[in-house]
Amino acid sequence: MFRMISKIAYEWYCSRNGVVGYHDEFENIVKFITLGKGDNPVTIFQNEELYKYCGQQISLGSHCLFALVDNTGKVNVIVSLLGIAMYRVVVSDAVPAFCKNNFMFMELRTDSSRKELTHVSYEEAETYFFELFNPSNFIEGQILQECTS
Repeated sequence: MFRMISKIAYEWYCSRNGVVGYHDEFENIVKFITLGKGDNPVTIFQNEELYKYCGQQISLGSHCLFALVDNTGKVNVIVSLLGIAMYRVVVSDAVPAFCKNNFMFMELRTDSSRKELTHVSYEEAETYFFELFNPSNFIEGQILQECTS
């Protein structure tokens, strides 16, 4: 099971970053997936509050993948299967120089639709959303009131 979860996380991260072929940066996870050797990169989340929070954010029965760089510099992919079990997979011990997308989210819904978010980093995503929701991007209240009068 851990090898399958590792493969899902690794393949998704690589596909979203255009990675093709073998790279030393992924040696541990590739060795674990293919041979079952090396350090197990998977941990299971046991926090009930985390499951409740995620259940409120994603559709019932959806699969969810979330990639981020943790405070130690490791690339992590969180895999949630059907909202029932959540795993953290260390894809790489450091951000590979050739992987530009390191803050990503994808929800695969039961109706075959998907939600995706892809950014270089948390900081870049934060800047994007602050600019998107900047008050200067919205019609001022007075102008809106004049249009509806």
